[in-house]
Order: sequence, then C-alpha cells, then structure tokens
Amino acid sequence: MDTYQPQGNNQQQNHYVSIPNQQKDKAKRQQYCCCCVNIKSAPTAIGVYDIIYFIGMVLLVVRLYSNNGSSILSLVNLFFTSLPRVIAFTIFTVKSRSTKASAIMFWVRVLSCIPITFISIYLFQSILSIETNPDKPSESDGLTYFVKYVLIIFYIIPQTLILLFDYYFCFVLRKIKNEIARENSQKI
Repeated sequence: MDTYQPQGNNQQQNHYVSIPNQQKDKAKRQQYCCCCVNIKSAPTAIGVYDIIYFIGMVLLVVRLYSNNGSSILSLVNLFFTSLPRVIAFTIFTVKSRSTKASAIMFWVRVLSCIPITFISIYLFQSILSIETNPDKPSESDGLTYFVKYVLIIFYIIPQTLILLFDYYFCFVLRKIKNEIARENSQKI
C-alpha cells in the first residue's frame, strides 16, 4: 500500500537552490553568438565573412567587365553593401571597445541588408518567372526548365540561407553594441 508523504520544506528548498545554476547557464549561453563562437570574437568572424564576400564581389565585377558585360546589380552590391561593411569592420577593428564603432558596424549591416534583400527578391522573381510558350513547344523547353531548377537549387536556396545569416548577424551585432554600451556606462 502506497503511503502519502507530504512535501516538506527540504524538498522545496532543493527546488529553489537550482535557480542560481539556471541563471548561470543562461548567462553562459548569452556569451556566445552561435553554438561555438564567443560573443566578443563574433565581430571578427562577421568581419572576415564580409571581407571574403567583398573579394568575391570584386572578382565577379572584374570578370563581368572583362567579358564585355556589365551588371548594375553587381556594382550596386559591391559599392552599397560590401564596401561599407568592410569599412565599418575596419573602424570597429581600430576602436573595438568604442560604443560609436560598434553602432557604426551594426547600422551599416542593417542598412546594407536592405539592398541585398531587394536585389535577391528581384533575382528570385526573375528566376522563378522563367517560362516557355506552351503554344509553341520546342526542344529547348527541357533545357530551360533544367536551368531554372539548377538556379533554384544552387542560387536561390543558398542566397536565402546567406540572407538569414545576414539578419542573424544584425541581431548579434545589436547584442554586442548593447553590451559595449553597458560596459562603457558602468566604467563612468
């Protein structure tokens, strides 16, 4: 026969003892921007990503112009997104504990996400609207749809993931900006 045992004060106290440990775990989780990158080294990781992206955009623009082609979207992306991000990262590297430098890096990232998003939406719409004339089928229809699906798999999906990371980086930089501002206000 089971007997009823009233919950004593000892059991309640044990329950409340674990709350500080939970707060320590939460504080420890907040020190990382991803599962493995420390929040203090996150701007460096983001900056390296921006430099690699900038180099890729420069190579793309050079390649397009060497083939007598011009892409205004590539130039817009290079001068209004990639270049400002590299400049903001350079400013942040020089003055890494400055509230102003972290705010510059954050706002440049946020404002440069806007043209990237619009360019991506334009290109996504262009790719997804590739159609053939059903009234006049031709042998190239299969190739047209093959190219469309290759672009979806190898451009749209990766670019969407990159945009998601970009917006996540905005969140991380906001967190860093707020942390630096808090640290600087505590020093005063």
